[in-house]
Amino acid sequence: MLADVPDVLKPSQQANLNADIKTDEFGPNFKVILINDQVRELQTVIRDKNTNRSDFVFYADRLIRLVVEEGLNQLPYKRCSIITPTGTIT
Repeated sequence: MLADVPDVLKPSQQANLNADIKTDEFGPNFKVILINDQVRELQTVIRDKNTNRSDFVFYADRLIRLVVEEGLNQLPYKRCSIITPTGTIT
């Protein structure tokens, strides 16, 4: 799906990347993570056939953490007050 995306995107092109991807076929909850330099580096390392196992695991874990973090950002939340063990209300 991202095969048509050029190697280097201008900021304006990157902002429009989500609009170019047809998310209808995946459902309303499908989200696309924008590719920034960090994601591009992680993908490059894990796709390199010369990457050793420990580096692959490290970089794949980092990429997975970014995906999970973005997923958690999509969850609903509400503000609430709590009383800490010291009696402070936050």
